[in-house]
Amino acid sequence: MVNTNIVVLDEVLGSIPGGSTVLFLTEPTVEGDPFVYQAFYENIAAGKEGVIVALSKPPQYLLREFEEYGWSLERYRSRVVFVDCYSMLIGAPSDAEFIVKHPNDIKEIIETLEKALDSVEGGILAIPALSTLVDYCGEQSFVENLEKLKEIFKKATTTFVSFILWPYDEKTIEKIKDVDCLINIKGIEQRVVFGEYFEVAKARWLENIENRSIMFKVIKPGGVRVYIPKIIVTGPFHSGKSTFIHTLSTRAVSVDRLGTTIALDHGHVEHAGVSADIFGTPGQERFDPLLRTLSLNAIGTIVMVDSTRQDTFDRSKAMWQEVWKTGMPVIFLANKQDEPGALPPEEIKEMMRLPEEIPILPCVAKDREHVLKAFEALVDLILHRKEEEK
Repeated sequence: MVNTNIVVLDEVLGSIPGGSTVLFLTEPTVEGDPFVYQAFYENIAAGKEGVIVALSKPPQYLLREFEEYGWSLERYRSRVVFVDCYSMLIGAPSDAEFIVKHPNDIKEIIETLEKALDSVEGGILAIPALSTLVDYCGEQSFVENLEKLKEIFKKATTTFVSFILWPYDEKTIEKIKDVDCLINIKGIEQRVVFGEYFEVAKARWLENIENRSIMFKVIKPGGVRVYIPKIIVTGPFHSGKSTFIHTLSTRAVSVDRLGTTIALDHGHVEHAGVSADIFGTPGQERFDPLLRTLSLNAIGTIVMVDSTRQDTFDRSKAMWQEVWKTGMPVIFLANKQDEPGALPPEEIKEMMRLPEEIPILPCVAKDREHVLKAFEALVDLILHRKEEEK
């Protein structure tokens, strides 16, 4: 079984059929190579052999780059074969298994690549920055040999390729896009890039592909992570919001006075292939104007309920209604379930008259296992809300 090991993407693609080429097509302002690195490394770590082509940097630099993402490719070096198309350009020595002496000769590159794949009996093929070949060999030569190159790709179990959309001829781009699986990687821009997302444009083994644009971040160490830019955690005074955020977060900070949040809590979470920013709101009514401001652009909400304080239930519901927007995923957490007098979630839901479709989960905000389950539940709602709306 071969997949990309990228959250949501694997869910959409399923198991990638043998001989398929997966192309990550990127805009010049967005990195596509980490997608190739991650897919290659995780399959090698799972026991497969592979070939990786060094086009824009020497093999030893690629090894260091993998290390920056937290992936020790050196550990599996016996299963990895390098094709070095770079070192001869700068007259540098190379200890790669296969060396292209004339990197501007695409036919030599293709022949060398075929020998490398034969040496591992197929395996996973990774070609970061394939567009570099256009610079080396010229666009005309690249296009003339592209079909032969694609035939070589089929010798691999799976081929992962990234290609930057420089201003090439439109016919060149269309020929590049004619692969088994096409994933567009784009930036959200307004003078500067302030967000990045990927979307599956084509997968020949799937009858229907859901139109989903998934925001992501590239983390070092970590790799490609689905990115959720804003989750709101709200609830009454002393319901456990700050404790929840600090327990959940990789790193967190609170603006408080005498132990009470007076501005906000902010946390950042890295978990299960997801990167998310969490914002906690003050619980006292005098801060409600700030509550509305903090909820702007949020795409998910967690509402804390103090299971031991029935007199705060109405306040919890009112705070949710203050930040709620149509279609925004929400979960309620019945916190302090470990304390005497805590009411069970089902009873709280009935007393609060919450809509049937809104989940309320048991929680102990200082218990990491509890908060991770709550986080995963909300993330699942966020990532699948389009399916539900349909």
